[in-house]
Amino acid sequence: MEWLEELDRDLSVLREAEARLYHQADLGGRLDAERLKDIARRRRELLSRPEITAKAEALLAESSDPVARRKAELLRLEVMMTGIEDAPELLAIRHELEQAQQDFSDRMKTREGMRCYLKATERAARARIVIANRAARRQGLRSYAEAKLTWQELSVAGLLKTLAHVRRTCRQDFRNAVDGCDAAGLSPAELDRAVAESLAYLEEAFPREGLGDAAGRTLAPCGESLEALPIRAEVGAVPCPGAVHALKIGRDIRLVMRPTKGGLANYAAFFHELGHALYYVHAPDSVLLLDSRIGREGLAELWAGLMERREWLRRFSCLKDDQITELLARRRRFHAFRAMTFVREALFELELYRNPQADFLDTWNGVTRECLGVANREEVYSEFVFLYPLDIKDYVYAHLIRESVIGELESRWGHDLLSPEVFEFIVAQYYRTGNLRPWHRRFAGFDAGGAFSGRFRGSPSPRGCPGRR
Repeated sequence: MEWLEELDRDLSVLREAEARLYHQADLGGRLDAERLKDIARRRRELLSRPEITAKAEALLAESSDPVARRKAELLRLEVMMTGIEDAPELLAIRHELEQAQQDFSDRMKTREGMRCYLKATERAARARIVIANRAARRQGLRSYAEAKLTWQELSVAGLLKTLAHVRRTCRQDFRNAVDGCDAAGLSPAELDRAVAESLAYLEEAFPREGLGDAAGRTLAPCGESLEALPIRAEVGAVPCPGAVHALKIGRDIRLVMRPTKGGLANYAAFFHELGHALYYVHAPDSVLLLDSRIGREGLAELWAGLMERREWLRRFSCLKDDQITELLARRRRFHAFRAMTFVREALFELELYRNPQADFLDTWNGVTRECLGVANREEVYSEFVFLYPLDIKDYVYAHLIRESVIGELESRWGHDLLSPEVFEFIVAQYYRTGNLRPWHRRFAGFDAGGAFSGRFRGSPSPRGCPGRR
């Protein structure tokens, strides 16, 4: 067992070094691609030794220790995925795309800027798909999509069932969200803005300057002080609403946010990132036992979910009951719409990994019409799926996990979920245990393939920056 603990410590050192580099970049520095390549090389060298897999197999065959066995199971998956993700040619393309993201930092401001960015990165994006599929086949899998989902203990079939289920259960709220927006005459980006504007409500009740105070007041009934936790909030140049970097698990957690103008959506984004930070305060200091990204996103979204409840709004906002009812109804409709956009992006990239030579724009137009019922007149497509492959689906799962956990908490404690007892349950049940059990066995409503059969409710937060491996 000592060999496994030593390997885990070595992997943790590399994870921390990688986190420091991405943290510096999110504060406005330049991403050090050469140091990232060196970290990937060292991780690949650690995990590509033949004896590592042999020792893991022997441990699984001989040990009765559940923690050791689980670590060995996860180590086998990590060896497989590292052989794909840290392959030098794939790593080089990833850094090329990350650099382009920094070079075209203003791309989202104009349609032409986005077109130029996509044209400049199309070759690398397609090469990434082809090379990733090839690397996955070397590991005995049919595609990169199958490899990534296997690594996360999820199946392609389970994912497709979940996406179809969410589409069915969101359909009416989605239609209500776009009603009155003249969807047929709008591009996807225009429709997104129109829906956000039409459903905005009482934004002034959530001022920018009150954000930190709201977080502190939320944690206080839980017996926690935000100032006493090893979490430092920072404002940076993060290319998404927010990001969290665990520089040292349990001891030094950085929460980086873009400047915000306030409003409930920005409060939800902050509470989501706060959820990530709280997880890293209490998570096991073990790369192998850290939750998969699906689990981490779900447990982060839990805190946005706790904030977006009638009980929280009554306690911490100045809104009246009828205003709260209207606000929650609008949020439900808006985020049903957002869920459909996430489904669209997930279907887009699944199709590209199935058919790497497909035309990006034609494929995007097809899933846009299918999911949103609008034509794509902007002639642009998602960049996210190339920068963070197969991660968009995690935002769909995050909301489902959030609802699963809140349902579990309410079954035990009713509607008052801000208390020391509830907080300690969250820490003990979901944070400290890490990935000792597969995520789909820890959260109710999922089968062994990751398919969800419950009801889609409430409001998933805007996406943040995906966590690094």
